[in-house]
Amino acid sequence: ELQLMETFEVSRNTVREALRALQALGIVDIRHGYGTFVGSARLQVARPGLLFRAQLGGKAQLSMLADLAEVRELLEAGLIGRTVEKASDDDVAALQKVVDQMAVGDDLVEYDREFQDLLFRPCENALVLELVRLFWDSYHDVQPLVGVPDNDRATIVERHAVIVDAIRARDTAAALEAMRHHFDEVEGRVDRPTNRPGQTE
Repeated sequence: ELQLMETFEVSRNTVREALRALQALGIVDIRHGYGTFVGSARLQVARPGLLFRAQLGGKAQLSMLADLAEVRELLEAGLIGRTVEKASDDDVAALQKVVDQMAVGDDLVEYDREFQDLLFRPCENALVLELVRLFWDSYHDVQPLVGVPDNDRATIVERHAVIVDAIRARDTAAALEAMRHHFDEVEGRVDRPTNRPGQTE
């Protein structure tokens, strides 16, 4: 702090306010009792802002929910071909294991999150993985605003299994169709007025 004060000719309070702002962005990591370190600046810092916009209410809320679903679809449908092309037998086996766990496990949401992480890992692009996780997390943050899925466990498992089968068969068209089918259900919930809090028919 003293070096920064001298370099920029500012007060200690100014330096501390600047560091707090950088911490909010993930650029620095302030560890009390240890010091201030260079942060990872992960994309997850955008998550609170996306959640805030989705909770504004009215037309802004509905637009944000639809936008989140659309961004997820554009991103994931655009990447599935790369996964089909690059996924190894081990990658397919890992996806299949998660699908099998979905059929019997308690936490479907956590298995879905793991599935998403594994699904795009073959792309070998760290930024892609962060973006997928950011929009997956952000959508699930606001999911209560659009209502829970109508699908039962068997349907959810089947939709994930179809994706895995397409990847195993190296069938890009089938994988893309499976992804689109999944997002049809997501977009349907966004568009259903009966699931929007505070609205009447």
